[in-house]
Amino acid sequence: MAQVNASFQFLYPKISKNGVYLVEDLHCAYDRSYGGGLGETASFIEKSKHFIDLMHSEFAELPHPNMFSALTRSIQFYPGVVVFERGSLSFRHIGRTGRVLRQP
Repeated sequence: MAQVNASFQFLYPKISKNGVYLVEDLHCAYDRSYGGGLGETASFIEKSKHFIDLMHSEFAELPHPNMFSALTRSIQFYPGVVVFERGSLSFRHIGRTGRVLRQP
């Protein structure tokens, strides 16, 4: 898990602004012999769950904007794989009203 986390932290900000970052073999994130385990804070699965919160920081009690939400369009989870899609959203929500404004 340490290598997966370090690689993501170093490489993700450096990929193309519309690039895709894929992490595979994440079944290991649940295996203690690989530094993982269910609910283990150092596992990349747990880190990825936190990234979901960062993407929604506008609605949560988290600082907004943050670097991750500014760089990330989407996160997809598949068995053993997490895919991060870089890019900015073409819209943003205003407060908790659900109103949407298109960005230029």
